[in-house]
Amino acid sequence: MLSSLVFMLMIYSLTISFGKVGEAASVVLLVIQVAGSGGTYPIELLPRLFQVFQPFMPFYPAMNALRETIGGFYGNEYIINIEILLCHTIIPLILGVALRKPIKSLKDKLSKKLEETDLIA
Repeated sequence: MLSSLVFMLMIYSLTISFGKVGEAASVVLLVIQVAGSGGTYPIELLPRLFQVFQPFMPFYPAMNALRETIGGFYGNEYIINIEILLCHTIIPLILGVALRKPIKSLKDKLSKKLEETDLIA
């Protein structure tokens, strides 16, 4: 439930702050996380770029916490992964709450340009 809350907060913050552009960014971000966090292949088999960014992706501690619940607990790893996962809520909260009003004009400009292109309906 916690990982769902974290990802929902990320998607909501991007969408509410940037509109359709935020929706597209959310999809790209989540696809990259599934591939780059060892969700499809072991991280050692993925390109170097994914290996570098893996520890910074929120999907990584979420998957490790889930592995702890399935395979058994090892020390405090579960708590550490949950704490890391909760740290990933800081940036979306700042974006969604504190910076939403200041970037409203940017969002409106992006939405207007996007409507002119007929790229996204």
